[in-house]
Amino acid sequence: MSFYKTLNATVYGLLGLATLALGVLGMLAPTGWLPGIAAEAGTEERHLTQEFGSALVFVGLMTFWCAFNLERSRTVHYLLMAFFALLSLVHWLDYGRDTRPLASALFNTLPFLLLAVVAWINHVHRQRESQLRVGG
Repeated sequence: MSFYKTLNATVYGLLGLATLALGVLGMLAPTGWLPGIAAEAGTEERHLTQEFGSALVFVGLMTFWCAFNLERSRTVHYLLMAFFALLSLVHWLDYGRDTRPLASALFNTLPFLLLAVVAWINHVHRQRESQLRVGG
């Protein structure tokens, strides 16, 4: 397996596993995501956490799809980047309002940055392949 395919499969696999695990946790133990207010978490907070958990399960499954469909994954890859960029933005806005620590914003930016770096590596790889085909 080439470096390109190994890198993609590893990133998609790890990100998919983490996202899927967090999604399942959010669905099955919604107050586990709200440790500071778990005792006061009402039905609506638990419900919203479960809904977000189900969205993360979907994102995790799509990430796994990318791992097994590398040649067809570019569009889904960019859509995953958009999802993680929006998730990151929410945390940066909360950090700006002084309701979340900097660590939260940085941690929630990592998936977006990781996918952005992989997108750049994939772009460079596709350009090199194209040049080899034209030149050879």
